[in-house]
Amino acid sequence: MSEEIPPSKTQIKEYHGKDFGLFFEPSSILYDQSSSFQHITVIETESAGRVLLLDGLVMFSELDEFLYHEMIVHPSMVSHPDPKKVLVIGGGDGGTVRELLKYPVEKIFLVEIDPEVIEVSKRFFPKISESLNSEKVEIINSDGAEFLRNSKEIFDIIIVDSSDPVGPSLSLFTESFLDDVLSHLSGKGFYVSQSGSPIFHWKHLREFFNLVRRKFRNADIYLVPVISYPGTIWSFTVGSLEMDIKEIRRKPPEGLRFYNTDIHRSSFSLPNFVKEIFE
Repeated sequence: MSEEIPPSKTQIKEYHGKDFGLFFEPSSILYDQSSSFQHITVIETESAGRVLLLDGLVMFSELDEFLYHEMIVHPSMVSHPDPKKVLVIGGGDGGTVRELLKYPVEKIFLVEIDPEVIEVSKRFFPKISESLNSEKVEIINSDGAEFLRNSKEIFDIIIVDSSDPVGPSLSLFTESFLDDVLSHLSGKGFYVSQSGSPIFHWKHLREFFNLVRRKFRNADIYLVPVISYPGTIWSFTVGSLEMDIKEIRRKPPEGLRFYNTDIHRSSFSLPNFVKEIFE
């Protein structure tokens, strides 16, 4: 049986409904300041390690960040025959780039709108952010939608590792943004975007997935458990012009903590309540 622990006066809470959600009891608050775009908080906890929050919402904890970062990267990377050039929009903490560098990619463009997220991550999450120092990584502090609209590059993989579709991330879930994705994605390429909780964000997920499957010949949703996220189940939406992401074409790298080819296959098996979202 779990031990009953009295509430602390210093609890940090993220509400997922009117009367429930997730809480952390920090042993210390390491950083708590506003940038030009959002409020950034880093806390230290006994159970979850360090936690990054943006505008009071959990981006990741050291306890379970590998679940999200491995699953936003490896399904598309093992399904693409030979990805060389990758674009990551968001992801200033470096976790997505870390997973990409486990493959022999030639170039990764990281477009993060808030340079303070990168600096805070380098300061407080060095094991996650150290990948940002790779010579293969070009960091661009810009709005992701604006960067893609003006870019002349063609990418094999485009990953949107953003916060929820509000504020600075809202433009990354629009039809005009997907049109720009299509014009910058190679024929065998994959577009991958985090798309929220199928429990708490199901209306957004339905609207967004319907938009993606209108634009791409192949569109899919897959799921991953993430302890620190609302509902503990998170979704990713994938689009491709030619390729089926469910087909595994290469071996994943060694040493992964969550992803394997069995997980790859099973993550596309949607529970009935998720299927009902689209009926």
